[in-house]
Amino acid sequence: MQKVLAILGVLLAGLVAAIASDRPLPRADLTVIIPNDFFTLDPGRMTYSHDLRLSYGIYEQLGRWDTKGDFRIVPAAAESWSISTDGRRYTFTIRPDARWSNGEAVTAGDFAYAWRRVLMPDTASKYVSLLFDVEGAKEFYDWRAARLADYAALPAEARTPEAARALLDESYARFDETVGIRAIDRRTLEVQLDKPVAYFLDLVSFGVLSPVYPPLLERFGRVDPGSGGVEMDYDWTKPEHIVTNGYYTPTSWRFKRSMRIELNPHHSMPETPGAESIEFLPINDPNTSVLAFTTGLADWHMNLDVDYIPDMLERKESGEFVDIHAVPAFGTYFWSFNCRPTLNDGRDNPLHDAGVRRALALAVDKELLANNLRRTGEKPTDVFVPPGSIPGFESP
Repeated sequence: MQKVLAILGVLLAGLVAAIASDRPLPRADLTVIIPNDFFTLDPGRMTYSHDLRLSYGIYEQLGRWDTKGDFRIVPAAAESWSISTDGRRYTFTIRPDARWSNGEAVTAGDFAYAWRRVLMPDTASKYVSLLFDVEGAKEFYDWRAARLADYAALPAEARTPEAARALLDESYARFDETVGIRAIDRRTLEVQLDKPVAYFLDLVSFGVLSPVYPPLLERFGRVDPGSGGVEMDYDWTKPEHIVTNGYYTPTSWRFKRSMRIELNPHHSMPETPGAESIEFLPINDPNTSVLAFTTGLADWHMNLDVDYIPDMLERKESGEFVDIHAVPAFGTYFWSFNCRPTLNDGRDNPLHDAGVRRALALAVDKELLANNLRRTGEKPTDVFVPPGSIPGFESP
């Protein structure tokens, strides 16, 4: 009987703890509906647009886009940078007051560590090619992939923890010797390119190239003796472990239910954002998400995807519905054609002729499609890059 009571006591204590941990938090300053939950908080592995949007809140890259001005790149984690006369060497100076959410200083080495990790095939970063214009980067990636393949082909008895660690140490040494990414000191990051890249500042401001906190990843990573590669325990991205350097840091993540981020107390922000806390509510069904917004569950729905958007916009014009806004997006709808000389069955492909494709383009009434079919505010265009979207660029 005593054993039964003891077991019941343990179960009751566990239930009380679970209920306490799942207790609703006070409403955040800003509640946002998103169509899907975040996939990962690991910047090196981000691919989805909503993950990348979050990365600009919880991480701080070397630069950022001036979204209130002309969209040029302005300093962020880097207080300044210089570019060599041949356009191949960039030298970034990290802000002296840049801090991680645990209070530690953000260093040039944190960026070098993060970028080396992106260049490791072990990480499987989908955007690894963004760094291939860095001197020696593509060669290092290919070398590491070949060495991992050679290692995996070894007899099982030769694949030991010591051998896997030796391969990793060899890889790190090769990176330091051959790749043009170097932390000169704690505040100076130097990047040497193979050739000038006009948009390189845009790349270093992209979420995938955010810094990561090396001690945290070292604690949650291990070298797998079977494959020779680095394997991560992705619990490092959970709010109770993660360390970020952006304006916000995650404080709660209930998968497919909600995520809450709050101001990073150690970020020396030039101006405090209006919301000290933000909660994201993933609601997959488009109609349910609209209902949730209209009933006051959230303050902002950022990605409407329902068939009746035109009707909602018309109701706004008549004053019935005032909470919907159509804004331009950096994107273009277009048709894609098979332009190969022949079709799959061997017949000549008429669309191989550029004149036929031009005729089709001229035959499409874009004004009619935009104004009568779509009815959501899109503007017809004859070019791929949205006009006015890149300062100083006019599409031919």
